[in-house]
Amino acid sequence: MALLLPSKSNFKLLGLKKFLIIILCAIVSLCFAQNIFAKTCQECHPPSKVAPNARKWHAPFIEGKCEACHGGAANTFQTDVIKGIKWFQSGSLLGGKAYIVLSPKVEQFDLVFRTQNPWKQEILSTLEVPSFSEITPPEIVKVWFLGLEKGPWIEAKVLVQTTTPCKVSVSCDGATGSTEENYYSYQVISIPHVEEGNTYNCVVEAEDFNGVQTPPQNFTFTAQGAFENNLSKLNPPAQNVTVKLFRSNLDELVLEIASDGKISWKLGGIARSNIAKKSSSKPADHPHMNPLSWSSIDACYSCHKRSMFTVSHPVNVALRPFMANDELPLFRGVITCATCHNPHGSAYPYDLRKYGPGLCKTCHKDK
Repeated sequence: MALLLPSKSNFKLLGLKKFLIIILCAIVSLCFAQNIFAKTCQECHPPSKVAPNARKWHAPFIEGKCEACHGGAANTFQTDVIKGIKWFQSGSLLGGKAYIVLSPKVEQFDLVFRTQNPWKQEILSTLEVPSFSEITPPEIVKVWFLGLEKGPWIEAKVLVQTTTPCKVSVSCDGATGSTEENYYSYQVISIPHVEEGNTYNCVVEAEDFNGVQTPPQNFTFTAQGAFENNLSKLNPPAQNVTVKLFRSNLDELVLEIASDGKISWKLGGIARSNIAKKSSSKPADHPHMNPLSWSSIDACYSCHKRSMFTVSHPVNVALRPFMANDELPLFRGVITCATCHNPHGSAYPYDLRKYGPGLCKTCHKDK
């Protein structure tokens, strides 16, 4: 029996068919991928759930274009800067780590930590704060004499570096200086009433947040040179800053700041966010979603230009604590477009959550 082989033209035909099948599969996959976001969303988030009693719907939602607000590139137009924050504490850090013991009064708020250079803003919840877990024993790493600062009296400036944040005391032949408050791993100690030209023998001691003390360390300096001329010896401006909260063994609320250089910082309070935490894991279940803070302001402005509005309430503004309520949602503890408007749909004009004076009086109770 003769073996029949396909001709060259048959080979070309088979290759063309295979190519067309691949193209067709790609087109079908693309169409399916564009619609899977909406299908998946509305299966779990039906209209009756996201906007009960709604009589009209926001076009992107009802058209299945959930990615218009929840997906896509998370650009930021204005959500970086929260306005109207009540600032109640500020300070500076030369680098390293600091523990700042906070007043019990701040626990009624969510906290906003901000630095300008480098720019950083972080919202910290005062609920479910972990306990302090520092176990590294403190050590004095190095002591520098930075120079003299002249005023009504002469002060010697001494820089002390420790392995963990500590309170430091320096005793120099009768002249003493110490950390005024809080705990730092990199700090300048002022020693008043020294005499220019004298040599001082000092004892440096440090105590960490747990009350563990370092062995005393001897240090000698000659009181000469201007402090201002030696500022260049201090750390350069920071590039990286991290911040978190913990609770001490005495149930104090403590702010931990860590930086790789100099920063100035401030801390303020805003009303707690009343958006319940979801049980799902966002990275696993919603990898394509932008943060709610973006979806509730910046997504709105991508279609609704500010020039369109004749009346507009300020957004990205911290709600005053006495105005807090459970009826209108706060995103990151601030007022957004979605605080007053339901972005999915509503029974009221302009997708408002309430209508008439009742909407305003939810927060402005005294009006």
